[in-house]
Amino acid sequence: MIQLQGVSKHFGPVVALNPTDLIFEERKTTVLIGPSGCGKSTILRLIIGLLEPSTGRLRFDGTVISTETILQLRRRMGYVIQEGGLFPHLTARQNILLLPTHLGRPREEMQSRLNELAELTRLPQDSLSRYPVELSGGQRQRVSLIRALMLKPEVLLLDEPLAALDPMVRANLQTELRAVFHYLNQTVVLVTHSMAEAAYLGDKIVLLRQGNIVQAGTFADLRDHPADGFVSEFINAQRRLVVS
Repeated sequence: MIQLQGVSKHFGPVVALNPTDLIFEERKTTVLIGPSGCGKSTILRLIIGLLEPSTGRLRFDGTVISTETILQLRRRMGYVIQEGGLFPHLTARQNILLLPTHLGRPREEMQSRLNELAELTRLPQDSLSRYPVELSGGQRQRVSLIRALMLKPEVLLLDEPLAALDPMVRANLQTELRAVFHYLNQTVVLVTHSMAEAAYLGDKIVLLRQGNIVQAGTFADLRDHPADGFVSEFINAQRRLVVS
């Protein structure tokens, strides 16, 4: 679905991502993980077109992502950022329906889609009339997820969507996210710092360090057959991860 071919990103003398080849499989959840500054969020922003690669190229379903194609391709992607990124002066419903309304989508069709997604994500209907400041952190993330899914995107991009939530809310939302991914049969790219989250949600985990891919595979691959000492170190550092 998404392919990086020799893609790198520099900010002046600072290297955020070294030349990278990577494939994101259709209808699978791929998790990008690693220490801060390793390049995982950079990859997500390159895919959505918020950044342009310094070298190489990205393809989305065979089409090169470029300034000429990105506006059309973005409509085939859903994007969720940390803490939701909701407009504070709009209600939850207005946030969700902003882009569909701008694109002239039929109101009845969008209302039906909204009802479906609210039920799927367990967002109470009375939350839709509230402003973001009146919602809990978990509710804001549900609204942001619904907004990203409204136009039935082929790919869902999630940039640390649960990082700011307390552990109980985060655990509940992880369970709900996995159910949503399974129900929608969605292609997902998820950025996280949490190996527990990566192991729970990911079909494939890509561990990065200093702008390079260290190892890619299932959690069992990384745990049982680490490519080097850093992989074991990274897993063992997250002591709250319980594995069977």
